Amino acid sequence: MLKPRATAQGGVLNCNVSSIMLVGTGNGTFAWSGPNGFSSTVQNPNVGAAGTYNLGCYRSERLHKQRFH
Repeated sequence: MLKPRATAQGGVLNCNVSSIMLVGTGNGTFAWSGPNGFSSTVQNPNVGAAGTYNLGCYRSERLHKQRFH
């Protein structure tokens, strides 16, 4: 099983960049969580809030996590 990996694409959030894409890789079902109650099961969600995002990848009753900020 590939462990999940999280990266961000699109630059840094600032006055000129209002959203970036979080990119999750690995096998299974994705579960993102982050600031302001953010949650998503989309593999590559777009986000507009600065902060720490967590990625969980679920498969066969196993959980692997990675934190991205």
